[in-house]
Amino acid sequence: MFTVFRNRKGYSLIEISLVLALIAVLGGGVFLLYNNRVAPATWSSSQYNTFNSVLAALNTSKNDRGGTYPAAASAGSITSGATTGAANALAPYVGSNSADINKWTYTCVSPNSTAIIAIVDSATPNSDAQGMLVNKINNAGNSALSAVITNTTTVTVTISGTTCS
Repeated sequence: MFTVFRNRKGYSLIEISLVLALIAVLGGGVFLLYNNRVAPATWSSSQYNTFNSVLAALNTSKNDRGGTYPAAASAGSITSGATTGAANALAPYVGSNSADINKWTYTCVSPNSTAIIAIVDSATPNSDAQGMLVNKINNAGNSALSAVITNTTTVTVTISGTTCS
């Protein structure tokens, strides 16, 4: 009986199958972890950094315009000079047609006291990612900013206490 076990060479098909199944389960767990936690966090951080850049450009435009935001009667691309009442009032501050923001929209109507930036991204990983972005914007310490999830591809940020011209 002992000689049967000593002469055994290699692994059986069942042992190899069990090892491959275990590797597949571990690989699936890593994939789920990435899709559910890492990708949304990476996306929201990237969008938040881009939003801060756009907000800084908008505030620079406001300062150069004597304390008023550029007027835009209807939502248009944030990178388009035609979006605002005055030609190229916002576009030079934001920059060229960046792939990150070329679908974002900006609205600021003179009679109202709010400006609206719609962060539009068709590559949003999931609603958790949007929730993370909304929390980052709402918890940034700027009481004038209010972010909400509008739909599966859009987060709308309202800037209150603004004047548009």
